[in-house]
Amino acid sequence: MDVEKVMEFILDQQAKTEVQFAKHEAEFAKHEAEFAKIAGMIAQMAAIQLRTTESLEKLNASQALTDQAIRDLAAKQAITETKLQGLIDALSRNRNGHGN
Repeated sequence: MDVEKVMEFILDQQAKTEVQFAKHEAEFAKHEAEFAKIAGMIAQMAAIQLRTTESLEKLNASQALTDQAIRDLAAKQAITETKLQGLIDALSRNRNGHGN
């Protein structure tokens, strides 16, 4: 066995391994940067989702108030209609009672 050839083989393998290792490190760094970018986008989306949820909660609360106001208005409108009809009836009776 030739020691020089074995040493040369070992050194050659070590050099190839270092080249492969450097390539893998570069790929890892690339993937790490992509991951950081995706993580940032996910954080932005989560913040948007939170703001959207808060806005929807406020909108739902406002809608509930609006719904109640419409119910109150409808009830008052019914009372107004009843009173108006009573007034109309009273005026009609007075006119009819005076010979019109």
